[in-house]
Amino acid sequence: MRTLLTTIVTLMLVGQGSASDEKCLQKNARYIDADKVVEIQFTDLGSETGLSSNTFTVKPVETEVSMKGWVLWNNAVSRPNGVITYQCPDGDITGEELDACTVWDGVVYSVWRDGTVDLLPPGDDPAAFKILLPDFGRKLRYSAVWTDKKMESVPWDAFSYSGCSAAK
Repeated sequence: MRTLLTTIVTLMLVGQGSASDEKCLQKNARYIDADKVVEIQFTDLGSETGLSSNTFTVKPVETEVSMKGWVLWNNAVSRPNGVITYQCPDGDITGEELDACTVWDGVVYSVWRDGTVDLLPPGDDPAAFKILLPDFGRKLRYSAVWTDKKMESVPWDAFSYSGCSAAK
């Protein structure tokens, strides 16, 4: 009986690639880490730019801190390269200034309900069930956010879907 139940549950989950709310697009999805330390809110870029497929805000829970994030697809071996920054200067900045305010950068991965690991979907695709920011917690721990005493707990690198924030 237990094997039959396991098989039924597995069959129900297979093919369900998107988040709990099947109509939520990636550009509207919200995520939170396992310990509820950091929330990520994706936002709609609109059609202003072709440079980025996703933008998002990263907020440590119960703080006033807000970090900006965006995802750029490179042209060599196409990967969604994410960048999260904190207190960058406004306007045009130098590479040195960008390096100084970068909290995390790396490839953004998605995890689907069936366990498949893939690249982050573009903004207009269904939202991923989970997203992975490899080494995010450690890099955040050694960033200006931490040294400014804005956080006390290190978040996980995996974030689970927690809702949809805009029109579906």
